[in-house]
Amino acid sequence: MDLKTRRTIGMGDVEVTGFDRVINMVNRPATLGFDVINTVKDAMRYAASGVHVLIQVDGEEDLLAIPAVLLAPRGGSLVLYGLYTGYLVAIPVNDEYRLAFLKLFSMMKPG
Repeated sequence: MDLKTRRTIGMGDVEVTGFDRVINMVNRPATLGFDVINTVKDAMRYAASGVHVLIQVDGEEDLLAIPAVLLAPRGGSLVLYGLYTGYLVAIPVNDEYRLAFLKLFSMMKPG
């Protein structure tokens, strides 16, 4: 979560509760660096051990759905993504979505 909507409109003081661990990270717009992917990987490791984890992003969080789908445990995992229109998208982590996200990831250019 980046606590913004439409990239610039801040959501104000939002109290984040219900998480055992909050991981803060920086992500530049339109990028997915190794450090960002490793942060998602670490969060997945915590979650797999039963820890409720939130990644709070300073910057842009849009592309983090890609490594989240690729790294989340299959069968029962959902990657949630909020749209600026107020809707919530739930992506089930299954072979079909993983393949689609892997194809998308493979088309990205190294920076």
